[in-house]
Amino acid sequence: MGITSSSMTFRCYKLGLIFLNIIYMIVGLTLIIVPVSFKISAVLTSWPIVGGTIACGVFLMLLSIAGIYGAIKHHQIILFFYMAIMIIVFIILFSVSVAALSISSSQQRALLKKGWASLSNKTKEEFQKTGDCCGFDPSFENITDGPYGHPSCALLTCCTNHTVSCPGQCDTCYDYLTNKGLKTVKNDVGGIGLFFSFTLFVGVYMAFRYRHLKDPRANPSAFL
Repeated sequence: MGITSSSMTFRCYKLGLIFLNIIYMIVGLTLIIVPVSFKISAVLTSWPIVGGTIACGVFLMLLSIAGIYGAIKHHQIILFFYMAIMIIVFIILFSVSVAALSISSSQQRALLKKGWASLSNKTKEEFQKTGDCCGFDPSFENITDGPYGHPSCALLTCCTNHTVSCPGQCDTCYDYLTNKGLKTVKNDVGGIGLFFSFTLFVGVYMAFRYRHLKDPRANPSAFL
C-alpha cells in the first residue's frame, strides 16, 4: 500500500505540473499569435508594442517547455531553475497587479501622461485615429512638438474645420480612455494578473514538492 500511495502521489504531481505548464504554453502562444495577426491586419502597426508582447509570449513558452521537460524527466537542475524563475516572475507580476488595483486617479493620470510622452508620433497618430481624439491633455492641447505634443488632428472625424488641434471639437485621448472604462479595465487587468500570479505560486509549490519526491521506477539507491 505504501508503494502504491507513493507512486500515485508522484504521478499526480507529475501530471499536474505538466498540465499547468501546458496552460502556460497556450497563454504564451496566444501572446505570440494575436499581436502578429493584428500586425498583418494593420489593426496594430507599432512594432515596439507587438515585439514586446511577442517577447513575453516566447519567454512564457520557453519557461513552460522547461517545466514540462523537467516534469517528464524529473530533472533536478531544470526544476530548480524553473522554480527560481517562477518565483521572480511571481514577485514581479504580484507587485504590478497590486499596484494596478491600488493606483489612484491622479497617479493614473500622471502615469498615462508619462506613457504618452514616451510614445512615437506614429503610435500617437494611430491612437488618435482609433479613439477619434486629439492630444492627451487640455493643458497642452495646442502643442504639436516635443514629448507632450501630438500629430496633426486635421484628418480626424471629430475635426470638422480641419485645423491642426481642433480645440473644443475633439475629446482628448485621456477623456477617451476614461469614457471607455479605463478604471474597469485597470481593475480587470489587475485582477487577472493577481489570479495568474497565484497560479505561478501553485506551479512553484508543485515543482518544489515534485522535485523532492523519489521516482518509484528509479533505482532505490540512486541519488535524486
